[in-house]
Amino acid sequence: NLGRAQLQQGNASAAAVAFKAATEEAPQDPATWTGLGVARDLLGDHAAAQQAYARALTLDPLHGPARHNLALSRRMQAGPDPGRAE
Repeated sequence: NLGRAQLQQGNASAAAVAFKAATEEAPQDPATWTGLGVARDLLGDHAAAQQAYARALTLDPLHGPARHNLALSRRMQAGPDPGRAE
């Protein structure tokens, strides 16, 4: 919950710390790994975010938020589509 609160306040750095601690306390919870991924994406560390989402999906291959956020992270990492109007 602390990580989510930090994200809502726009503090991705603090959220990443909180979610990292949560993954250590509950390593089998895909939601904590997904939260860590979101925080890392917001910090611009897409590779680390994708690793966190992959861990969540290893734990639960059908975890919707992890699947969705992994796709978004990959898109952010790829950069803007030059053929698409912004």
